[in-house]
Amino acid sequence: MAKKVSAEDKQRAQGLFAIGRSYREIGKEIGVSAATISNWARDGAWLKGVLPEKLITEHTPQIYESANATPEEVAANTDKLQEANRRRWVDRKAEMADQFADTIMRLHGQLFTPVVVKDAKVVNKMIQISEVHLSEPSPSDKVKLVTSMAILVDKASLLVGDATSRVETASLTPAQSSDRLEHIASEFNKRLAAKQAEEAQRASEGQTG
Repeated sequence: MAKKVSAEDKQRAQGLFAIGRSYREIGKEIGVSAATISNWARDGAWLKGVLPEKLITEHTPQIYESANATPEEVAANTDKLQEANRRRWVDRKAEMADQFADTIMRLHGQLFTPVVVKDAKVVNKMIQISEVHLSEPSPSDKVKLVTSMAILVDKASLLVGDATSRVETASLTPAQSSDRLEHIASEFNKRLAAKQAEEAQRASEGQTG
């Protein structure tokens, strides 16, 4: 005997369709066949959201597609979905580049920060730990810090499109290396200034709001 379907069942099915659930999934949850759900959707011209929640923003509102959408409409919405994915990836890359910039500044600060070097030795079967206070990291540790900073600068430049390929610095002449470092420093300072201005603007709006 076929299940008696209530108005609430249909309403719940429509809600599940709106968030992108398949006919089969909805039918299983409601207790009817996928074909029945398909018929309800087409008869009622139900709408479903094409974009997943993670892609919906103020500038990328949800795209709704009718169960009666033509192949052309479906194809157009697929293009919009791909474009929304592309924009999100561009934004994510910019966020990662900002995070790299913060890390670079933190590493730069460590170049001139006092450090404590600890050394453990075994004396008469006892472990003794000695501490040496330095005004700044050792030359070898500074090299490691600068190398890490250079790698992050390269990665950040690739993320934001400032560079399209990795340049092997070992093959550069001293003059080219100097020019490259000046360019990197200039770009970094511009991005830092823009970020600080944006944060100041948000703080100002928060105080006046």
